Parts: sequence; C-alpha cells; structure tokens
Amino acid sequence: MSVEFLVALNDKTITTKYDDDYFNKILSMIKDNYDASEVMLIDEFSKRTNDKKFFDESNLRDDDYVINITDDKTKKLVLRNNKKVVDCEELLASILNNIFKNKAIIEKLQTEKYTDSLLKVMNRYAYDEMLASNCSCNNVGVAFVDANGLGVINNMYGYNKGDELLKTVVKSLTDNFRNTDIYRIDGDEFVVVCPNISKELFHDKIANSRVYLDTTSYTASYGVVYKEKTDNLNEVVKEASIRMKKYKEKYREEHPYEYIDKYKVKYKGGN
Repeated sequence: MSVEFLVALNDKTITTKYDDDYFNKILSMIKDNYDASEVMLIDEFSKRTNDKKFFDESNLRDDDYVINITDDKTKKLVLRNNKKVVDCEELLASILNNIFKNKAIIEKLQTEKYTDSLLKVMNRYAYDEMLASNCSCNNVGVAFVDANGLGVINNMYGYNKGDELLKTVVKSLTDNFRNTDIYRIDGDEFVVVCPNISKELFHDKIANSRVYLDTTSYTASYGVVYKEKTDNLNEVVKEASIRMKKYKEKYREEHPYEYIDKYKVKYKGGN
C-alpha cells in the first residue's frame, strides 16, 4: 500500500456531509488502489436499516478479502477480486473506523441542532431552514397546531404542568406522524408538514390526533390545509395558521370559562 494512498484517504476522514456520494468516493479510492472488481461495506445490522451504503453478510463469498473496520466487528470492508496485496491492514481499518466515528459525531451534532430538546421533534431552526429551501411539494398536508392554555397552566400550576400539556399534544402528533414531520416553531405552536400523502390519510391522522386529545384533560386548536401541489410552502403554512386562529376564536367563544387572563390567575401548584 502506498503512503500517498493512506495520506489521501486519511485527508478525507473529516467532512461536513457523510452521505452516499462521500462513501462512493471513498470506496472508489480503495477500489482503484487495490485494483479490485468490487468494494463493499458490510454491516451485520444492514437488514434492519435503510442505509443504502451497506450490504448484508449474505453478499460475502469465500474468496472475498474481509477487513474488520470497527472494534466490535459489526462493520466490514470487503474487497472482491483484488489484484494487489493488502498490506497495512490495521492502518486502513483504523482510518475507516475514524470515518464512522466522525460520522456519528456529526450526525449527533446535527440532530441536536435541529431537534427540540424537550419534545424531540424538529425545532424552529429546522423549520426556518426547511422553508428557506423553497422546495416544491406534491400531495402535501400542513397542520398548524396550538396547545390551548399554556400560559394559564404555567402560571397556575407551574412549568412542569405546562410541559405535560406540550408533551401530550406532541404525543397526539407523533402517534400519527414522524418526528421529522413535526416542528415546534414557538412555545405552544407546532407545524406539521407531511408531503407525499393522500388527502384522506392526512385528515385521518389529524382526526386521530384530535381523538387522542379528547381522552386527556388538554386541548389544542388545529388549522389544516392540503395541497396537491405547491411551490410556496410558506403560504400554505400561513393559510393553515389563519384557519387555526379562526378555530381557536370559535373554541374560545364556546368555552369562555377556560380562558382566564394568564396574568391574573392565582397559583395553585404544589411547589
């Protein structure tokens, strides 16, 4: 193995995006260096993951050259029909192991960057970035959801009780949508953006969310919009927010006793 190859491979261990394109380039470098007919990554858990860059153990042949990458041997590099001798195997494995360690660190940091720490759904930063992408959507359902009475509950019973309200509303959503479809954009406001879904299924999921909340002591106001196609997701969210506000005003009129001035409530919490 040439020193130049090791240095070049090591120089590529740190990147901002460990995607399929990145790993294809890494594998291409290894394939060219060893003059192999095929180079694969094997993960013993690949049958339980959607990660396209991994194959499973069933792809192995008796004459394949296998290098364990990780200490627990769950990830392997496979060279098929390599014409050059594999030397410095431990160093190659170490470089590849560092790649996966760095990948895990980057993914953890990105998850923390885009995830609400309390509710484990997407945060405002992720929401703003999603809207800024200006992508067109087909068959997209959007729901603007407001947790009713957060200010009153916080002032009357304390923030732990307010967190309970938020977690209950979020559970009603995560039981029906992926966490990555749900954005907490304000203290008590959430936006659900679900592309590539039928209108009937989207409305069924929203209905299920409402049914669950009906079994609790908490409520939420919904504004729901469905578009077969849109090039301006921001406008769809605005439309959903207007519908939510109309629903909230109607609910307020029908349940005036639930709407105390949050600054005039008397604290009834236990601490």
